[in-house]
Amino acid sequence: MSLKLYEIADRYRDILDNIHVNEDTGEVDITEDTLKQIDILSGEFQLKAESVAAAIFEIETEAKTVKAAAQAQLDVADMKMKKAKWIRGYLHGELGRMQAKPSISGTYFSIYEMNTVSTKLDETRRESVPEEFRRYPDWELKAKEAKEAILADKMVPGVFLEENKTLVIKQKKKQKAESDK
Repeated sequence: MSLKLYEIADRYRDILDNIHVNEDTGEVDITEDTLKQIDILSGEFQLKAESVAAAIFEIETEAKTVKAAAQAQLDVADMKMKKAKWIRGYLHGELGRMQAKPSISGTYFSIYEMNTVSTKLDETRRESVPEEFRRYPDWELKAKEAKEAILADKMVPGVFLEENKTLVIKQKKKQKAESDK
């Protein structure tokens, strides 16, 4: 039967606790059998500890490999999103040059411009934002609540609304259903 690390350590401590030192002479009272047991337990502990260390090393190495692969996938995703954003901007700009109100209803996609309003925090005036618009513990702006207040003509110091034009691309339903097959 193989002992667990803590069992080996417990036995080792028990043996050491039972070693007597002669108070008068300072000599250690230890038998050959006790020395042999200490030696055996030390060897067993070392082997077991190395086995456990090998398992830890293998698990950590595998975790690092998985983490690196995941990061590589995230990097690819980021690159593709940046590329899509650039192409979207290109399409949006060219549509705006061609038509006053960019809008196309094609065979597979509807493409149109939509006005959006986003809530922004003026970082230089961050401390002036009222408590009711702060979310803790590391306070961030309660954007939805602040936007509703500003739209209701309430003053919210340190917060402003920014209007944007966004290009919306929607896949038409019939073709979407076919592409999902």
